[in-house]
Amino acid sequence: MKSKLKSHRFIVVLLLLSISGLAIATDFQMPANVASASESGGKSKKSLVSKGTYKLLTKVQNSIDHKQYDEAFERLNKLIVRVKDNAYESAVVLKTAGYIYVSRQETNKALPLLISSLGLNSLARVNQQKLRYDIAQLIMSQQSAKQISVGQQEVNKDDLQQAITYLTTWLDYATEKEITEAVYARIGSIYLQLKQYLKASTYLNKAITRSALQGNKPSEYHHQLLLASYIEFKDFEQAIGVLKKITVHFGKNKYYRMQLVGLYDETDQSKRALAVLEVAYKQGLLDDTTEYTALAQRLIQAGYPYKAAQILEYGLDRFIVWITPENLTLLASAYIQAQEPLRAIPILEKAISTTTNSGPGQILSQLYLDQQNWKKSIEALLLTLELANEKEVVGLQLSLGYAYYEHGEIEEAKALFSLLAENTHLNNQTKKTVKDWKNYLQH
Repeated sequence: MKSKLKSHRFIVVLLLLSISGLAIATDFQMPANVASASESGGKSKKSLVSKGTYKLLTKVQNSIDHKQYDEAFERLNKLIVRVKDNAYESAVVLKTAGYIYVSRQETNKALPLLISSLGLNSLARVNQQKLRYDIAQLIMSQQSAKQISVGQQEVNKDDLQQAITYLTTWLDYATEKEITEAVYARIGSIYLQLKQYLKASTYLNKAITRSALQGNKPSEYHHQLLLASYIEFKDFEQAIGVLKKITVHFGKNKYYRMQLVGLYDETDQSKRALAVLEVAYKQGLLDDTTEYTALAQRLIQAGYPYKAAQILEYGLDRFIVWITPENLTLLASAYIQAQEPLRAIPILEKAISTTTNSGPGQILSQLYLDQQNWKKSIEALLLTLELANEKEVVGLQLSLGYAYYEHGEIEEAKALFSLLAENTHLNNQTKKTVKDWKNYLQH
């Protein structure tokens, strides 16, 4: 009875395995003695395969071409046992198996085989070099895949350092003609991930120099990586130099201009920061209200208020600068500093109608006082007092009392100064001013 049950189970297993969806994939099996041969170099380093091995490898390649990987692995499993004492043939078999796994995106299985193949040190130089480069690439892609799959923030430093070792060894064996900017850039980018910014900048500079020597078009990406390494290292002067090259090589780009402005500010070079912003404005790169107002503020601080006013007017006319009380006040301030107060008045009148603070009103009332337009100054001050905070009230009341007096509203002035005299929080200077006005108005 037990025999029949075992037979029945065996038949069921065979039936299940016959279903394609449940077929068990074949893997490459590497004998232990081949692994040890990778350390010793094997008994033979003959750089040719035998006729028998060649025929079997041809069949393997045919299976690979038809994506019949299980069949390819079955052949390779037999072949590796047969050639285990021949370093060159073993290296070819290991390499072939490794690249099958690469094509199947099974990096964790591909890497040990490719590393073992390289370790036999038996392939032609060009193939050894390709293995070095590909292994480095696979290590990096495996690292990236791990970060994405588990949301890992920190990199595996050992893996990345291993990738660097393979790439720098590639450089050691490469001819002058073979070396390209890509290899240097790749090493630099890995050092950047490792937060070794000085080494990163060294290799990225080599990549850019190599590109120039070979007459290639400069790589924007390589410049970006170099810029990042300098910024992270806080070498802002070098970063500024890179950004200057970027703006020359890669045309109009607002992002780079604004980065340059930020770095000039970081290094206390405000004049140069302003110059970069002005160039960006003239090139039509500024398209945001904050960019226009920032430029205007810098121009005012640098002593060019009229130019600031022109830029703000341009932005307002084209609906780039938002019509807000703050922006209107900035425009008015530019005209005032440009000695054109009359142009500031209508702008401030527009600002005061929608403002929620006393800023525009204070400026407007002062302009009216300067022009001895007492009626308008009283109107502006009364409106501004409604929006003023506690610290601003006393100063505005003093101005209002003065305006009342000059406008001939003596009783209103007396009442206001009497009210101020009752304020116990006045400083000594203000108390004296209020007392003098009160005494004066009593005569």
